[in-house]
Amino acid sequence: MKQNELIKIAISFIVFVLLHTLLFKHFVFLDVALCFLYIGFILTLPISIPMPILLFVGFFTGFFVDLFYDTIGIHIAATLIIVYIKPRFVALLTPLGGYDEINDISIESMGMRRFITYCFIIIFIHSFVVFFMESAGFSFFYMTILKTFFTSILTCLFVVLIQYIIFTPKN
Repeated sequence: MKQNELIKIAISFIVFVLLHTLLFKHFVFLDVALCFLYIGFILTLPISIPMPILLFVGFFTGFFVDLFYDTIGIHIAATLIIVYIKPRFVALLTPLGGYDEINDISIESMGMRRFITYCFIIIFIHSFVVFFMESAGFSFFYMTILKTFFTSILTCLFVVLIQYIIFTPKN
């Protein structure tokens, strides 16, 4: 991995995780939608990162967020699940001819439709795991699904906005 890629990953971590913990931690929309902005960091990690390193980065990211939420392992578990399924899901969304020299995952490299599909489904899985573990089972199933759906929409919206504002190259 090149030095400029490592710098880009570090900046991405700082942008997504610190924005999440400092600004979006208490952002709740209509008591059903939270913004898990830090997932944007995991979503945009390069494809070339080996799985053991990806799992370590996911664990560290989830641990860092759990420290701010006072949740013991909820965000770690949800983040590790999406880190594990991410490469398989990217492979499903890859067009038949493949991408031309793609390493990073972004709106620019994947296209808007594929990127939003990718983000929404991964964020939905992450949010469902977080809310399911918070409710400790299926006792609040409908509320869990409702919160998962609206949180996924809100988080996806902010991840796309961050992609456009910060990570899209200016021509």
